[in-house]
Amino acid sequence: MAFLSGNKLEKALEKALGDQFKSERIKQLSYELSLGDEVFLTDSKDGKPEILNENNRVIEINPGQFALLLADEKISMPDNKLGLISIKASEKLKGLLNVSGFHVDPGFNGQLLFSVYNAGPSKITLKKGNPYFLIWFADITESLNNEEVYSSKSNTHQNQSGIPTKYLDSLKRGELASPNILLEKIKSIKSELERHWWAIGIILAVSIAACTRFYWQKTTYEEGFNDGYNKKEIEEKVDKKVDLIFNNKMDSIIDSKFRKLEKKIDTTIVK
Repeated sequence: MAFLSGNKLEKALEKALGDQFKSERIKQLSYELSLGDEVFLTDSKDGKPEILNENNRVIEINPGQFALLLADEKISMPDNKLGLISIKASEKLKGLLNVSGFHVDPGFNGQLLFSVYNAGPSKITLKKGNPYFLIWFADITESLNNEEVYSSKSNTHQNQSGIPTKYLDSLKRGELASPNILLEKIKSIKSELERHWWAIGIILAVSIAACTRFYWQKTTYEEGFNDGYNKKEIEEKVDKKVDLIFNNKMDSIIDSKFRKLEKKIDTTIVK
């Protein structure tokens, strides 16, 4: 298999592209294909393809999102030629990756559909009519039979002129597990956990304050109880001491009075 160049490449392109062929689009061994008028973005609000026109020529592919891009040119690949396709390096360096096929079968007829993914950190802006795709032509060493050539009978992309709905349904179904989407979810979970930690912190602070207050009240109550108990015990001891002193004093007074009376009685009897 040999890649076409020079006049041979130009003649093959004229045959494949017809009136859409532009000689200034030949770059080294490749030909530049441009963005057509129909695209689909996986984060589209209405879930429908977007039609580009003079009033709406620009699209933005967000980080972590897929897009289906329809090339503007309609290609009719010769039965003895194979096409190899890619995205220009200027867009690859921004993070735009081609995740669809990398070749065009002999006999294919229609507009090429590129499935791309933005693996970069920023939005990638594309404009209708600008060249973003490349195609190389290569000779096939042996001619193919009818069954080997891409045909409308056995191949669904033959005569392709728009984005097939079956691909839209597949891309709209479920969530994208891209690094960017996962990062957003991690940030969301982190934010939610932080809110929960604030709530847990407040609950812990209130609980600690309540326990501290309860302990302080309990300690105060115990101290008051002990103080009251000790006061009562002291009062009882004082009362006992006073009673003892009073009783001893009364006994002393009574004993003294009794002795004086007894002495007086004795004196009267003697007289």
